[in-house]
Amino acid sequence: MKEKIILWFVQGALKGGLRTQLIKFFLKQQTENIVRRLQMNKSWQTTVAGLISAIGLYLSNQKEPAWLGIVGQFLSVVGTAWLGMAARDHKVTSEDAGAK
Repeated sequence: MKEKIILWFVQGALKGGLRTQLIKFFLKQQTENIVRRLQMNKSWQTTVAGLISAIGLYLSNQKEPAWLGIVGQFLSVVGTAWLGMAARDHKVTSEDAGAK
């Protein structure tokens, strides 16, 4: 909402090339913020496992067709199990955890 108000003000107050440059700058900043939020930190496995779990949870609540709920439950279990195996405590190296 705040971004829309700022954009409306900029559009009304400025004309020509400066307005276009400000809009491009604003859109670039917003795009960079979105990309920064979506970047995977260190473990792609935990990100993918979390997505599979979330998709499975969504599908398990679907009533029609009936097989979709079963597939959703399966994905939810697999994603959660994978997440449990891939996750580890923050700032604990593999050597400290005894994995290597």
